[in-house]
Amino acid sequence: MEHCFGRYYFYSSYEPPKNDKCISSTKLTIDEHIESTLAGATVDIILSDCRFHRSGKGVWYKIAGTGSTLVLSIRDNNEAFVGVSLSVYMGVESCDNLQCVSTIDIASYSIVGESSTSWESEEGVLYHIYVTENHSGSLATSDHRLEMFTLKLYELIVPDNDSCTDAINITTLDGGVIQATTENSTSDFSDGNPCVDETYESLAPRGVWYRMRGNGTFLRATICSEGTIDTRISVYSGDCNALECVANGTYVRGSCDAVTWQAEIDATYYLFIFSTDTKLDLFNLTMMEFISPSNMNCAGANAPMFPNNQVIHGSTIASIYDGEPECLSEGWKSPGLWYVVLGTGDTIRAETCSNITNFDTEISLYRGICGVSLECLGGNDDSCNDVTSAIQWKSMPGVLYYLKIHGHGPKSVGDFGLTFSSLLTPMNDNCLGATEISTGMSIAGSTLGATVDDNIPVCALDSHLFPGIWYKVQGNGKAITVSTCSSGTETSTSIAVYTGSCDSLLCLTGGGYDYGCLEDKLAATATFYATNEMDYYILVLSEDGFGGDIELHTQELNSVVENDFCQTAAEIVVDGNDTTGSLDIATAGGFYPNATCEYSYDGSGLWYKVIGNGEAVRASICSSSSSLSFDLSVSVFRGSSCESLNCITVGSAVDSSDCVDSRWRSTAGETYYMLVQGIGDSSELGKFSLSIESIRAPIVVPDN
Repeated sequence: MEHCFGRYYFYSSYEPPKNDKCISSTKLTIDEHIESTLAGATVDIILSDCRFHRSGKGVWYKIAGTGSTLVLSIRDNNEAFVGVSLSVYMGVESCDNLQCVSTIDIASYSIVGESSTSWESEEGVLYHIYVTENHSGSLATSDHRLEMFTLKLYELIVPDNDSCTDAINITTLDGGVIQATTENSTSDFSDGNPCVDETYESLAPRGVWYRMRGNGTFLRATICSEGTIDTRISVYSGDCNALECVANGTYVRGSCDAVTWQAEIDATYYLFIFSTDTKLDLFNLTMMEFISPSNMNCAGANAPMFPNNQVIHGSTIASIYDGEPECLSEGWKSPGLWYVVLGTGDTIRAETCSNITNFDTEISLYRGICGVSLECLGGNDDSCNDVTSAIQWKSMPGVLYYLKIHGHGPKSVGDFGLTFSSLLTPMNDNCLGATEISTGMSIAGSTLGATVDDNIPVCALDSHLFPGIWYKVQGNGKAITVSTCSSGTETSTSIAVYTGSCDSLLCLTGGGYDYGCLEDKLAATATFYATNEMDYYILVLSEDGFGGDIELHTQELNSVVENDFCQTAAEIVVDGNDTTGSLDIATAGGFYPNATCEYSYDGSGLWYKVIGNGEAVRASICSSSSSLSFDLSVSVFRGSSCESLNCITVGSAVDSSDCVDSRWRSTAGETYYMLVQGIGDSSELGKFSLSIESIRAPIVVPDN
């Protein structure tokens, strides 16, 4: 047999296999494995609605239905993974009027090269199976390629507890392990699962069932799968014909899920362990009972303790919500445990940063009288890492402080390790104690023992959540850069810069992570214009919540362009004439968080100012770079000084135009500030022209 493909010829001496046509299908038996090939097969044209049916060459098999679920798997044995398809039809021996039942496809790019399909077979009904190439007519599927495959057929044996009515009874609550699997399980919720949340409600979860009788205590069921984390657990009450959701599992860690509920005496509960996707795994199930802890409310808090660095082991598994709102995430209504610590006059640190902690914790800090007048002093979530928390505060000698350790959500419970420690408070822990520095110097400090300043304006990233230390520098009429990028910095930091006074601070700018720092740490850098003889307060924050040594250095910034900052804005007039500028030589030091317009950008910019004439005015800006076009924005502000700006309007142009304008009604004699920026990253730089003109309404001449 000769085949021509372009200028190449391929020769084949293969005869068509016996099962080349549907009417000559090879009979399969249950649990049979067949290794075969498509070599020599021809095209068998049939009408079909199977999605992966091809008009390419193929071979046929048949099986009589058994009344059970049949599973048919196929593996592409070709080293190059040519790709094969498999379709299952229901029909008769004559192959007339075949109806598609199921179909799968193994594409040529498949790495595993194996897949399976299943269907509920009817007893005595004949099913035809067609194995075909999945790239008909191409050079890759001509007879010179031997499409080898392995076919396996078996009955699906479902677990004994596949349905609620066949649930296995659990009698021991001692933490013993029950080993089982969700493999071959089916869905037991034709009308929808009353307990599975909306994340999984459309997935028709497949699983196995257990039941138990309540004894009046708190019960906790934990499952840990040996594969995917997508194995979950839900608890129901009632009977199998009318189940009511009691609780859903809450992801613990790794590949484990757990659920806790208060079981009524003699009530029957059903546990459904299921997979949320096609991965069906082996799992270990443990059941334990718990007695409610005495300190699950404020009144039951332990006797006052001193910070002693000892780890306290606690568990919220058998706790219930006590009605006291959380400090950080009010509304969680999360179960928790209460502790009370005696103030020492120094900084106290409470943390759940322990290997014992196995759920997402939060810490709420209070002062006052339980059940009468508790005052929230602060809270923390994820200060140490993704799930553990820490909080520091300046304590007063002899004062009782209450702490509630709870979860990040109403279902988040588990074990935790709690430690109280006492730290010496830095002298510059608050604004009034700020250490005075000058430009051109470096100074060492430490955020260990520092506390959170939660009554200051938010300036840097979460500046109201993390502990920090204060510095003060006096302006000299030049731009100043402050940075913790130094070999002496051993902790993750951010920087906030304020003006005003300690009792009335105003955010000037914030310094986030300085990714250009070569010290291989999360250092921070901030740049601002320092007006001559004005005081500036610098807050260095410990972003990791732990604290550590830092080194802060300051230096003057010699700007290449004069109007890099608001304070040195270039003055222009309302005359319609063009003023040229270039963002190529601008810095990012002109950004003022308190002056942010809705669409202004944290990027390089130049500042201008204009005196209002009492008319409507328009500021127009156009890109004038000869080599490229870039996107621009112009933000307009008013204010008595650069430290107290308020946004009026902003205009921006992206892609569609090289020009943009901003319009506003000016007040005669009032000063307006304009910030011209490139939109996007540092590549959005170039030359531009700026003009300001009055907008006068047209004169309407009435008809005679």
